[in-house]
Amino acid sequence: MYGLKGGFLIETLFSYFKESWEKKRAPQVLHTRQRWDAKAPEWEHGMEKDTVMKQVTAARIETAVRFLTSKGCLTGSQDVIDIGCGPGRFVAEFAKTARWVTGTDLSSKMLEFGAAYCQKKDLENVSFVPCDFETVSLEEMGWEKSFDLVFASMTPALSTFSSLEKMIRMSRGFCCDSCCILTRSTMEDELCKALGAETVGPVWDGRLFYTLLNLVWLMGYFPYTDYYPIAYTDRQAVTMEMVREKLQRICKGTELEEWQVEKGYRHLMDLSEDGVYEDRCSNWYGAVLWDVRIRTERCEEIQTGRGKAK
Repeated sequence: MYGLKGGFLIETLFSYFKESWEKKRAPQVLHTRQRWDAKAPEWEHGMEKDTVMKQVTAARIETAVRFLTSKGCLTGSQDVIDIGCGPGRFVAEFAKTARWVTGTDLSSKMLEFGAAYCQKKDLENVSFVPCDFETVSLEEMGWEKSFDLVFASMTPALSTFSSLEKMIRMSRGFCCDSCCILTRSTMEDELCKALGAETVGPVWDGRLFYTLLNLVWLMGYFPYTDYYPIAYTDRQAVTMEMVREKLQRICKGTELEEWQVEKGYRHLMDLSEDGVYEDRCSNWYGAVLWDVRIRTERCEEIQTGRGKAK
């Protein structure tokens, strides 16, 4: 498997990182079509009206495009697909330089917003395809080795190893996954204080990034990486619903109880001004990029110092 045959240590490492990749970040959250359809209007509203969300999204897109362009992934002749594209902001930006960009998502509502956004920007070299990426057939869609760049950013669509394999099978050039590596939030810190640090922790802790980096390396590829920080302040109205949603994301698999929501709510209210909490955030984002056309027998390479590039 991926050049690992015969290397016990390498196979053990591979199994470890594969298991880590498939470990759910927030087990309480079910990523269903209904859930993301329901969140789509709020998400789109944030993209259009929320200054902080627009700032962070623009910075993420700008940095991703600069990185991909520097590696020759967006030079004007590529076919690109964005897996789990949401409301299509990356799709729209890629379409400015790519030959054609396809956006796919579990939520049809998200894709409707993405299509409308691209139409508003007079971008005609795009298409949007609703699908459950975990179950979609690449053969039926005609997606086997059909894209020069297969891109994903912070999407649950790649939450299993089989979906990662599927991503690679779609590419005839590059694959790239961009995610949040590390978050620092005063709101999350205060919730930890209120409920106990052993109960909650940061939503993004770097696991997905270093797990993917190691998996791609062990599979025989030669990944590039990129990192960048974004700092911002987000003023949020403190409500029970907001605290409940925040705790659902940071409870790390622990079942959420109502008293925890109430305690977190009271604690944030004590720190707020007129019911508004000023959340000071510092996030690090990163990307893992690899060329599927260049691969070696990693196990042989490590054991003997030799390897055959494919």
